[in-house]
Amino acid sequence: MAGTLFWIDAIQVFIGAEDHPPPHVHAFHSGDGWVARFRFSFLSDVTGLYRFRRQGRKPAAATLDRVADAIMAKLPACRESWWATHGGRHGIGLVNRRVETRTTAGGDGCLLKVALKPGRTAVGVASAGYDPRDGKVRLTLDDGRTFLVTPGQHIEEAEEW
Repeated sequence: MAGTLFWIDAIQVFIGAEDHPPPHVHAFHSGDGWVARFRFSFLSDVTGLYRFRRQGRKPAAATLDRVADAIMAKLPACRESWWATHGGRHGIGLVNRRVETRTTAGGDGCLLKVALKPGRTAVGVASAGYDPRDGKVRLTLDDGRTFLVTPGQHIEEAEEW
């Protein structure tokens, strides 16, 4: 375990030291004997149940919803911890995915979309990084374009949400 991010009653939420992409946190309830993984994004403000394993009692859906809500409330800390633990080895889980870009008037001046079924204009992500000091994501695409973007203003689709 890399370290506890926070607790919700008897549920410990943490990032695993030996984890792999996609970025996610573990929610562990030792008394009831279950572990749930919740995926999160560095582009969008979406989180969702990713995997679940139990050896004892099954948690109520309301309990899992409460954990997901707490992760959303602490998403910047989850991103920062993932980057500190896995940034040098796994990045933020976007390399080799394909991104669609569109110019916009507000926010970052662009909209980035990592789609499950990207369109023909989508370009591969060559590198992706995160700077926890300013909370920005830097993407370099295969065509050489670089974007410095704010998490939460963009779209990442995933089957596991």
